[in-house]
Amino acid sequence: MKDLPRDGIRQSNLATFNIDHVWLNNEEMNSLIPADPTVGDSFNLEEKLAQRFARYYFLDSVRGESEPYSRQHVEMAEISFTVVKVTDQIIKMKISGRSKVNRPATRERNPFSGEVISKDMGSNQLIYGIAEVDRIRDRFSRFEMLAVGDRWGGSTYNFRSDDLASSPIGFGFQLVPDVSTDPTPPRFHFNYR
Repeated sequence: MKDLPRDGIRQSNLATFNIDHVWLNNEEMNSLIPADPTVGDSFNLEEKLAQRFARYYFLDSVRGESEPYSRQHVEMAEISFTVVKVTDQIIKMKISGRSKVNRPATRERNPFSGEVISKDMGSNQLIYGIAEVDRIRDRFSRFEMLAVGDRWGGSTYNFRSDDLASSPIGFGFQLVPDVSTDPTPPRFHFNYR
């Protein structure tokens, strides 16, 4: 996740990006591979997975930790896959969608700064991407997704007290070819349901 360039903001010594991971189990990954693909076929990501992205991965943690959103904070979570190419070797799909989340101000006090979280926190994202399935190995060979839009507000441990207005943010996702090279679990994997 990364703050995107914008006018009128002072330079800061604070970080403008952060990293997290996404885990999908075999069943979840297989749900993304069409059994009998035809160019033009389209399907939606299962609701529980679209909700997971909205609640845990389109979460502004650029300047520190943020608690995940609850289900009631998700106003929209739609991610679809459209088959654009089929050969004996690959299935290529376009990814598109939208996500919007909004959490009311928690009124919590940051124990380090003493500041009270008095503004709603949320994000509104447009989703784009490309995924390719290696049909010989029956697995993804490419998965690149980008969610871009705005974020607003802050949370108890996300140091945004001087930057609560709506501003641009981006979330980039790519396939890790060999998870053994980076087996770090996602921050909120224990909440997956």
